[in-house]
Amino acid sequence: NPRSFGRRYNLTGADYFTFQPNLAFTYLTGTWSFTAYSYYEHNTRNARSGYRTGDILHVDLTAMGQYGNWTLGPVAYYVRQATSDRSSATMDAALTAALSGLDITGFNAGKFESFAVGGLVSYNFGKLFLTVIATNEIFSRAFGGYSGTPVLSSIPFTNETTTRGWTVLSRLAYPLWSG
Repeated sequence: NPRSFGRRYNLTGADYFTFQPNLAFTYLTGTWSFTAYSYYEHNTRNARSGYRTGDILHVDLTAMGQYGNWTLGPVAYYVRQATSDRSSATMDAALTAALSGLDITGFNAGKFESFAVGGLVSYNFGKLFLTVIATNEIFSRAFGGYSGTPVLSSIPFTNETTTRGWTVLSRLAYPLWSG
């Protein structure tokens, strides 16, 4: 039980667990590496609210070539919510009562998926590594369910309500010790 586990070890945060099995394959050839990495998030029911976030599948793909101190190449990712979110009967009853009179069919029942492509550039400064990854979501959608708020209740999860765009991440790595 996440709730008693959290109390026993004085942990803060959500009262649920996420199990995340993963699988990765890498092919190395000369100065190139090709990697496919996938993981699946299986979320348990929140012990406090009864809410359960849907399971989510992630797939990351990279092809990197190394040229001296530089590493660069294309990257892509795909993410999809495999199962719908579910709330407890108590939560559904409370939301239904609070929003009575509005035609809402399915709280938090939506799913999403997204596909992005981009590139990775990394430079090795010796003991310091700087990496920049930029991706652009070329496909993104949400489907099923409604927003579940009084102001937006008439707006179903659709492509029009899904954010798309560029994401740029950077990482600066310095090994504290090496063997």
